Amino acid sequence: MLLSEFFDHLSYGELSQYGVGTDDAGKIANKDYPRIISFINTGLTRIHTKLPLRIDSVRLSTTSGKMRYELRSTADWVEGIDGPFQDNILVISEVIGSDGESLVLNDDMDDATITVADRAVTFEQPADDTFTVTYQGNHPKLPVSRRIDPDAIEIDVPDFVIEPLLTFVASKVIGSGGSAESIQEGQMKLQEFVLQIQELIDSGMVRTPTPTTQRTKPYGWV
Repeated sequence: MLLSEFFDHLSYGELSQYGVGTDDAGKIANKDYPRIISFINTGLTRIHTKLPLRIDSVRLSTTSGKMRYELRSTADWVEGIDGPFQDNILVISEVIGSDGESLVLNDDMDDATITVADRAVTFEQPADDTFTVTYQGNHPKLPVSRRIDPDAIEIDVPDFVIEPLLTFVASKVIGSGGSAESIQEGQMKLQEFVLQIQELIDSGMVRTPTPTTQRTKPYGWV
């Protein structure tokens, strides 16, 4: 869905009865783009944390002299990574060895365990080897600016996620009104969002997608 379409849904749907977040023409005002988009980014992160919408994997080449590998494009040992990759890792879910076996993660009772936390993988017994790291990813951040073109920006989520995303954004817009009444209404909207997400989980509609593996280079990902 285009960002412009999402804005229309907000203006004529979730926010229409509140008279907030729009200009005189019934559209989201340019001056409100940064605030609304920041709420959209927060909502997308919340949704992708709850639902496995993006499952990706990368290949990691390790050496015996290095224990910790951080999945960031700013690290010196990472080659060829750009764009949103460094920002979209929510949780590392699996590490598979070169033999195809899934390795033990975060088990203090296992001497061969691999520690994963945030975007980092730590090997207690590092060796020259290759691993596949699978992670649950986030939606790329939308640019927070009043100068963007909403017709040129895509919100890349399944259609069934749009409604809870609209509800979440509306909860933040309404709740930021400043009055006790607006805060209460915002909280009610947020509860509605939580219920919508739980209904999606209970329905079994969200299936874990097959991860895509990127080609390996020594000491990093591409």
